[in-house]
This record gives sequence, structure tokens and C-alpha cells, in this order.
Amino acid sequence: MNNTSETTTTTESMWEQRALEAEAKLASVLSEMEYLKEQVRVLQRKRFGSSSEKTKGIADQMKLFDSMFNEVEATAEPFAPEPDLITVPEHNRCTFDSLLHVDNLIQYTEDDFVEETLMDNKE
Repeated sequence: MNNTSETTTTTESMWEQRALEAEAKLASVLSEMEYLKEQVRVLQRKRFGSSSEKTKGIADQMKLFDSMFNEVEATAEPFAPEPDLITVPEHNRCTFDSLLHVDNLIQYTEDDFVEETLMDNKE
């Protein structure tokens, strides 16, 4: 009987030790997971944050546009007459049905064809 109580105590202490080891490993894994989550947050903030879309020297680039547009406006004639408007005639696209009518087909005559003969150059 003494042997059974020793076995029970040994088994209980063995299970308690395994439970403590599992809890320690779980705590270690959870702390590593939190660390990796924080690293992902930092890297995403660095990659997609508002500072990644800012460009340095944009003020210098805008000065180029200002000088270019100011030059065009300075050389333009302020009282030049407006150009005459051109009216383009209306164009109606022909439909497939209108192409099927015999009246719309092109009629060729003998005068439309040119016959040419090619000479063989035998030397």
C-alpha cells in the first residue's frame, strides 16, 4: 500500500513539474509573439506612415513650375485677338445595315482599272 501512495505522489509531482514547464514555455512564446507583433507595427509604420509619402525638395520643384508659367504669361500678348472659330461639319457613322444596301456599294467601271504589263529583263 505504501508503494501505491509513493507512485501517486511521484505521478502528481511529475505532472506538476510538467505543468510548470508548460506554463513557462507558454509565457516565453507569448512574450516572443508580442515582441514580433510590435516589430510588425513598427515596420508597417515606417513603410506606410505619412513620412514615407513626403518628398524632400518639393518646394524647389514647385519653383520650377512657377518660373515656367510666369515666363509664358510674361511673354504672352494680353490684347491679342481671339482666333477665328472653325465649324467642323457633322459626321454620321454609317451602320452595318446601310452597308448591305446595293445602292451604297461602289460601282466600278472599266475606266477605273489600269492594266500594266511587266517586262522580263533577260540579259
